[in-house]
Order: sequence, then C-alpha cells, then structure tokens
Amino acid sequence: MLKDFEIINNVIKGLESIYTEEVKKLKKIIPTKYPCCFMHVGSTAAHSITARPIIDIAIGVINPLDLITIKDILVLNHYNFLDYRSNINDLLLEKKSEGNSSFFIHVLAFNGKKWKEMYDFTEYLRTNTKAAKEYSAFKSDLLITKKVSPEEYERLKAEYIKKLLDNLK
Repeated sequence: MLKDFEIINNVIKGLESIYTEEVKKLKKIIPTKYPCCFMHVGSTAAHSITARPIIDIAIGVINPLDLITIKDILVLNHYNFLDYRSNINDLLLEKKSEGNSSFFIHVLAFNGKKWKEMYDFTEYLRTNTKAAKEYSAFKSDLLITKKVSPEEYERLKAEYIKKLLDNLK
C-alpha cells in the first residue's frame, strides 16, 4: 500500500526547482496563441508540510474555450489524461517522472472558481504553519494508520479541503 503513497519529509526545497523545470517544459509545448498562467499548488507548494512526491501544477487558461485544446496538446506530449478524476472545471493529467517525483497537471479556467480555491488553499497552507501540519497529519493518518485505498484517500482529502475552504469564507 505505501508503495503507491510514498511519503517524503520536508524535501520541499528541491521540489520547487523541479516545479520550475516542468513549467519551462510546459511553456515550450503550449503554443503562445493559448495564453495561460502557471501556479504551484497543493502540499508540495507549502514549505512546512510532509507530502507525497507529486507536484501539482495548475494551468490557468485565459480563454476557457481552449481547455480541451491544451489538454489534447499535453496528451500528445505524453501526459496521461485522467478522465475518471476530471470534470468540466478541472481536467487532470499525470506525468510520471524518471526521478522520485511525478506531476498532476490541472487544466482549468484562470480565475475561475476552482483556480481560486486552489490558490486560497495553497496560500492558507503557506501562511498557516499550524494548519499545514494538521493537514499533513490528517493525510499521514489516512495513508499510514488507516491504510485507505487511493480512491478513499482522494475523496476524504477533497472533503477536508472543502470544509477548510468553507470555514475560510
């Protein structure tokens, strides 16, 4: 079970440069006629948290009509589209890395509801060390103590994030 959910402890400094390198690659393959913004989101973007070696990158697409086109460009460049985890507001792709990390790429509307939620959640973790440690402990408990399935882990994590965001409003 833990093979699928390897946990790394505070190797966040190195992950920032891996994020930057991946964004450079993404900028090369997405034509400039499809303007978009990039944001490092999730646990690996918060510098005081334990995280799995998965770097979440949000691609905020300026024109929502380009979401599918950008997803298709990424698929042609060896990113795997995770249709079972995607919806109209968040097209999720995955790229396995040769190293110790991999990437989840979220293609979504820039400044849309999901973009703002990702930004708010990440900034909250970055600026609130106590909340970041609680979130980290919650995820570790799911994976190590309770040994939940990957599907259950994602569901419970999404519920936790939704509740936290609702409390911030």
